[in-house]
Amino acid sequence: QKYRKKKENQFFAGSDSNNNDTLVWIDKLLQTPIKDHRKFAILWIISPYLINSKGLSEEEAFHIIKDWTLKCNEVGGLNPWNVDSKIKDGIKYAVNGRKYPMGLPVL
Repeated sequence: QKYRKKKENQFFAGSDSNNNDTLVWIDKLLQTPIKDHRKFAILWIISPYLINSKGLSEEEAFHIIKDWTLKCNEVGGLNPWNVDSKIKDGIKYAVNGRKYPMGLPVL
């Protein structure tokens, strides 16, 4: 039981405390355009962070993520994908699953 709880806490950042120091890297990610793994970041990191760690509304989170993806497109375009749909999926996952963002050690 203890081992399982420890593993869950390693997987999801902030799941055992409100220590914002462990989440600073996600704020940096939101300031950094990336070329690859955007969909992964939206679903597993950014949406849960904005919704469940920062307590933003779905609308606020959507706009922040959308702005981030636009910055990312400046770094390098990828094959077309429905950005709005992926953002909504990520937010839905965060709201319904009440998950915290994936922790940095897991990545």
